[in-house]
Amino acid sequence: MKRRLYLGMAMSCFMAVLFVLPLLAQLDPNSPWPMFHGNAQHTGQSAYTGSQTGTLLWSYQTGSYVFSPPAIGFDGRVYVGSLDSSIYGLNS
Repeated sequence: MKRRLYLGMAMSCFMAVLFVLPLLAQLDPNSPWPMFHGNAQHTGQSAYTGSQTGTLLWSYQTGSYVFSPPAIGFDGRVYVGSLDSSIYGLNS
């Protein structure tokens, strides 16, 4: 009996993740990057041209390797995870 209950709960959670979370993850369609990889084709290409010089503007030394891609928070900080078990929030 307990096994069936746990299986039912697990399936309910799986269905919520599978169907509900993708709907919640969508950003405002009027934002400049409204979904994963930017557009419906998931090209990851920006409409803007970046720097062509390759000049390093800043850096930050963490306690170990950075293993995650950067994310920009609503507060403008750049967040990265490191193998030193830390998440760094960097601002100007």
